[in-house]
Amino acid sequence: MNFPSAELMSQDQFDTMDDDELLSGLTINDDGESFGNGNIPGMVLFQISDGRIGAIKTRSINADRLLADIKVQKY
Repeated sequence: MNFPSAELMSQDQFDTMDDDELLSGLTINDDGESFGNGNIPGMVLFQISDGRIGAIKTRSINADRLLADIKVQKY
């Protein structure tokens, strides 16, 4: 989910998250979209094959690298 609503998770909520309580209440829908330079900083929400939910905070991008922070539910 490349363009989640700030109501689902803001960058501030991501930064202050110290457990997975916020992630456990989310429903992830694949929007089939991608993000570009204009969407950084930004949030990407995802769900892996075993059902755990995670969030990626994109911080910066250049020609070679994407700098991001990732948080995933433990169980």
